[in-house]
Amino acid sequence: AELRADHAAYVIYTSGSTGDAKGVVVSHRNLANYLAWSADAFPAARDTTIMHSSISFDFTITTLF
Repeated sequence: AELRADHAAYVIYTSGSTGDAKGVVVSHRNLANYLAWSADAFPAARDTTIMHSSISFDFTITTLF
């Protein structure tokens, strides 16, 4: 099948504000938008790698990509 921007890029599990674990689907479109924003928001992090948390933590996506 053709990959589309709205297809899932990954699922992250979170308890959110309810305390109940749930999966949140992040689309390729949202991931690309987030990474573009991150490049502007965190210019000092360009061309570096900082692993500051578990891979299961949502902000870790910034360091992975």
